[in-house]
Amino acid sequence: EPHPHVAGAVDVWIEHHRSPERVKLDPDRNIRLLQLSLKDDEDADRPVDAQNLYHLALEAESRRQWMNAIKLFRAYVPKSGFREQVYDALCEMGLCYRQLILDRRRRGLNFNLLMHDAMDSYFRAVEIRDDWPDAWVGLAHMRLLSGDPEGTLRYLARARLLEGHTMAPVIGVQPLR
Repeated sequence: EPHPHVAGAVDVWIEHHRSPERVKLDPDRNIRLLQLSLKDDEDADRPVDAQNLYHLALEAESRRQWMNAIKLFRAYVPKSGFREQVYDALCEMGLCYRQLILDRRRRGLNFNLLMHDAMDSYFRAVEIRDDWPDAWVGLAHMRLLSGDPEGTLRYLARARLLEGHTMAPVIGVQPLR
């Protein structure tokens, strides 16, 4: 039945099935549904729904598929009009780059290129919301990983000025150089 407040909208009931231990019974379900929706958009010659890209990127990130998550976040960012979620996507992209940096020796990846891309993601996030701490903490992480304690402290000082922030994400990270 049509939604009373939005023309053309209908209410949808989604039932999530979990085992008694709260484990997803079908962990690939969300990915399949999101991919089907993207394919439907493509088949109908409609613009891609940016939200589907965002949620696919988060699914890839949760599965530690860092390169795929970065690709999906990159596709999402220019399509979205929701600035706060773009901020989040840029910070998540920075986290994916950080994971690649930590794992670069096994994968044979270039430290400087990954560092540049991670910093760029965080700086783009700061341009959107310089009053939120996540990007500042991300920048501090990257400076610490590059062996720049002064830069680390500068970004941490900025993050500390922002309300509701804890320093837990930085504790225990060692420089890589």
